[in-house]
Amino acid sequence: MAEEQDEKDVAVSEESLKVPAKDGYENELRVFRSAKASTPGPLIVLYHGGGCILGSPTMVADVARWLVKKYNAVVAAPAYRLAPEHVFPTSGNDAWDTFSWVAKNATTTLRSDPSKGFIIGGVSAGATMSIIIAHLARDNKVEPKITGVYSACGSIRPRDINDMEPKYRERYLSRDQKECIYNPVLSKEMSDFMAACYQADTKSKLYAPLMWPDGEGHKGFPRIYQQVCGRDPGRDEVFIFEDILKGLGVETKTDLYLGLPHCFWIGLKSLPEGKRWERDTVDGIGWLLRP
Repeated sequence: MAEEQDEKDVAVSEESLKVPAKDGYENELRVFRSAKASTPGPLIVLYHGGGCILGSPTMVADVARWLVKKYNAVVAAPAYRLAPEHVFPTSGNDAWDTFSWVAKNATTTLRSDPSKGFIIGGVSAGATMSIIIAHLARDNKVEPKITGVYSACGSIRPRDINDMEPKYRERYLSRDQKECIYNPVLSKEMSDFMAACYQADTKSKLYAPLMWPDGEGHKGFPRIYQQVCGRDPGRDEVFIFEDILKGLGVETKTDLYLGLPHCFWIGLKSLPEGKRWERDTVDGIGWLLRP
């Protein structure tokens, strides 16, 4: 999975901070804000993808700059330790530790105004992290409260398919469909390699959050905007998750990219659908930020 080019924008001010994890390791946090605006804007946290074995905040830097210019947002893009040097659950723990620091320092060090919106989101593995963190933040009563979640091709696996209601089990097909397993961006070989490096506990809620086991399940989850690709192995999880949330009264919005593979805008940049994805991303996060 290639990373985006990191082209700076004179309208966006950037800085790099160091945020300590619980074990003392310091992760990078790239912060993007308007170079001109004097009024604090909403706070958005964006986690990069890469299957927890590769990637960096550079992967979401362009998105961060779009959001700064469109919404005067303060965007924080965390790094986290990667496998195989750091296996599961290190990356997720780092993501949570950085989120906790961001929440505590939202109005001080980060100079944002989360009352205008506090969004967390990400791409691929970063999207999955965001969904997990939203549950943890609710369960731990973190303030300020998250007001929205952005998930671009996040995997929301169940720990056990038998945990799902029969009506959902019947719809859960994409993990076994050949057109999803064998796709031109995230091949089966790459998926297997990532899994071998990451060494996840597949029964952990920190890996498979679809049927969240603690507290009130998905009750009280923030509104969520999801992007899903038609040839993504995790496709059906997104729609099942959406149905569950709607049944609980959670606001949801989902954009589907028919016939396209996981994170096509990164791996297949020449496709014209990439421009649609850019527009959808900015508009979808705008939907999350509305009062």
